[in-house]
Amino acid sequence: MVRGGDLKINRAVCEYRGVDILSQPYRGRKDTGINHVLARKAAENDVAIEINLNTFLKTNLRYRYRIISQYRHIIELKRKYKFPLIFASNASTKYELRNPQDIFALSHCFGMTMEESFDAVSTIPEHIIEKNDKRDSFIMDGVRTI
Repeated sequence: MVRGGDLKINRAVCEYRGVDILSQPYRGRKDTGINHVLARKAAENDVAIEINLNTFLKTNLRYRYRIISQYRHIIELKRKYKFPLIFASNASTKYELRNPQDIFALSHCFGMTMEESFDAVSTIPEHIIEKNDKRDSFIMDGVRTI
């Protein structure tokens, strides 16, 4: 998992197969940090893009419109290029943990369907865990020990 924000870092992460998650590609930026080229590379290399809900919930109300538009743009790119998308709460205490139903409701405000939200919360993180369990048995791309 790599925390994004810088365009060079975002690009390097999307082009590298060894990274599972690009976290907050929009951090410190006015745009999303992801364009169509990076979205295509993320889909090819199975790099998940993380939407951090803590960024939205703890941001000043004046800047939330920008964050919502960034999330919507990332979701549009996800639909077009089919890269994995996940949600994270970035909780540091048990009081900051979010209920899945709350995440579903919030993601609906960003324009996601219930199925897309379920995948982002459950299916895709499970796929990443399974991929990491198998990663140790690979010697190189396409070659695995039994």
